Amino acid sequence: MRNADFYAQVWVAVRLLRIRIFAETRKTPSILRVCNELSAQGGIHSLVGGNVEALADVAANATKKWHRFAIDSTRSALTPSAKGTIFSKHSVTNAHTLRTCYVDADEMVKRDRRLRLVWMNLCRQHLGMPPKNPRAIVTHSRTG
Repeated sequence: MRNADFYAQVWVAVRLLRIRIFAETRKTPSILRVCNELSAQGGIHSLVGGNVEALADVAANATKKWHRFAIDSTRSALTPSAKGTIFSKHSVTNAHTLRTCYVDADEMVKRDRRLRLVWMNLCRQHLGMPPKNPRAIVTHSRTG
């Protein structure tokens, strides 16, 4: 199982692309369509940067191979590079695997309202909107 940060990354990426497609077409796209689009754009990568020597040591001892990337000359994309300073711990490029990760992440937010609030606030930040106040969410309880 991947870590929760990766699921957050997938969930937010799918939500944001759904919103962008809806804004253009006024139709809510299916999750599979969004995952196909993300896959066509190269998928989702969990990137790590920092102390290159330390990361190279960790990557050498990792059970799964970490891929290395460098920022291209236009500074707008990453390109695979054996001497790159950016490492990818996890990557998902297959649309069906992305969909599965999204479904798992969506189950997580359905079980935990606070987690949904945090991840929705991440989406809102990406869209330039203010975060929702957790106190604004009304909690219903039965007494008695």
